[in-house]
Amino acid sequence: MSSKSVHLDYIKAKGAFSVDCSFQIFSKEEIDVLQKYGHWFNGLVNGDLKPLTEAQKRFVEVVQEGLTPSNLFEKAWVKYLGRKRLEDENPELFKLSYQYKEEGFHTREDYYKLHPSRRNRK
Repeated sequence: MSSKSVHLDYIKAKGAFSVDCSFQIFSKEEIDVLQKYGHWFNGLVNGDLKPLTEAQKRFVEVVQEGLTPSNLFEKAWVKYLGRKRLEDENPELFKLSYQYKEEGFHTREDYYKLHPSRRNRK
């Protein structure tokens, strides 16, 4: 089996990558790349897969040596790793709740207390 086949089988076996951090900082294109190739990126960086091309070797260098990312794949993966690290190191900053809370808002009753003459208008 060729090395390219090993890479393709690896991607196929792993399936879609779960982007397990906030999606807010990613473009749609970046999310698509991460979901499709995230396991492959991880396999290249952690040594499960050997880089076959110069682009793949550069990808590994960018991630491991902190070089400036220059293409969509490098940028998306570096951004993902940075976001994951930020959320893991500071979980209290990301436990935001967007639930509606009654306190602080005026209820209909509060309105009628301020404008009693409008209670029975039709």
